[in-house]
Amino acid sequence: MVKKILHMTEKRKNRLNAIYFEIKRGLCTKQHLMSLFDMNDERAIRDDIDYIRNFYPVIAVSSMKGYKIPTSKEDIELAKQTIAEAYSRARETIAGVKKLEEWVEEVENG
Repeated sequence: MVKKILHMTEKRKNRLNAIYFEIKRGLCTKQHLMSLFDMNDERAIRDDIDYIRNFYPVIAVSSMKGYKIPTSKEDIELAKQTIAEAYSRARETIAGVKKLEEWVEEVENG
């Protein structure tokens, strides 16, 4: 069950709980989740998954489509791959921010 939901519509609370239980059962794609809720907004599903990630571990790796909550030792390698990919994306983001910081400093300081 999704924890700590504040200032949120009942519809979204229900959707978050349903997504949580669905990805806990096994691998689910965005398309599958969208079809469950008769939605065509992929971004909303990604936002819901991101929200759930704040409270529960969620596996999502580039080698497979979909999301799942790890439930056994068999999920360890996928969890490690998810962690590695997340850190890689974070390093790329920080590298881009550093270039922007350098530019700001150069423009401000001449």
